[in-house]
Amino acid sequence: MKILILCTGNSCRSQMAEGLLKSFDSRLEVYSAGTNPAYIANPNAVMVMKTGGRFCVSDVVIKGNLPNALKEDAVMYAGYVSGALQMENYLGIIEKTGFKNITVHKQKPITIPDETLKKYLSPGELDEFKKGGTGIFSITVSANKN
Repeated sequence: MKILILCTGNSCRSQMAEGLLKSFDSRLEVYSAGTNPAYIANPNAVMVMKTGGRFCVSDVVIKGNLPNALKEDAVMYAGYVSGALQMENYLGIIEKTGFKNITVHKQKPITIPDETLKKYLSPGELDEFKKGGTGIFSITVSANKN
């Protein structure tokens, strides 16, 4: 499979994504490119990806099963929910790429308006959703490479 990761500068995120994808499967042909390429890689990206590197990031994750129709709602799509990973998978990817000491510093539920939920959930599903366990969360994670 051939994959092209395109961004503006090709000096940080796209090169990191290229390296991470290549580390998953050596059969992948992964390339990164930029519409206005920088002349050198971002030194922070280089630092994070090498041994001894450390990162801290906030992202949106999902816990439990959300109906596809809810994830694909325009409001959820705009909030990056439709492409969010299950929290366990997200943390597993970080570990699989060689990072250790993975710590979730913050985990904050993202409140979805009732009018949006009612479009996609039955009253029973809505009650279960509000009890917790299932939902959309903003997490802050750090890890380092040994």
